Amino acid sequence: MKKAYIFRGSSSSGKTTITKKFLKQLPQKVVFLELDNFRYGFHVENRKALDVAEEEHFFAYKNFLLMLESYCQNGTYDLVIEGVTTWDTENPYGNMQDVLPLLKKYNYDYTLFLLMADRETLWQRNTKRNYVVSREDFDRLYDAVMNKVGGEEIKVDVSKMTLDETIAYIHSQIGLAKS
Repeated sequence: MKKAYIFRGSSSSGKTTITKKFLKQLPQKVVFLELDNFRYGFHVENRKALDVAEEEHFFAYKNFLLMLESYCQNGTYDLVIEGVTTWDTENPYGNMQDVLPLLKKYNYDYTLFLLMADRETLWQRNTKRNYVVSREDFDRLYDAVMNKVGGEEIKVDVSKMTLDETIAYIHSQIGLAKS
């Protein structure tokens, strides 16, 4: 059975750190689709985030969806997807209502994880990062993510566990023993 694991969360929730460690422990062939990589990895490589227009973020998101569908059509790989932010609000940072139909269309079994913590905990983490999101943008993104939670999402409180404990918890939710 083809599988997809989707990690969504607010800025500073640990999406990239957690998914990179998680995917290395999967036994099968895996493709990692990190939404920010479509934006900052090659689309806006030579500019700062604040210099990127919203339409450019939408363009990068469309490219992400095209790549996702290509891998779904291929069907050879399990997928780890990171960075889709909202449940159902159209925005340049992705929403589950675009992603889930593709996975269903190509018969992927998927597991959804919402990485979460209270706003102030994540804000404090944000202030210690190399790239600090402004308070206004941070609050907007936090509200967009937390505005609606899907009923099938597994909530992971990233403020209560270490990275290794978080990975072990995620593995327990999918029936995979931690290696």
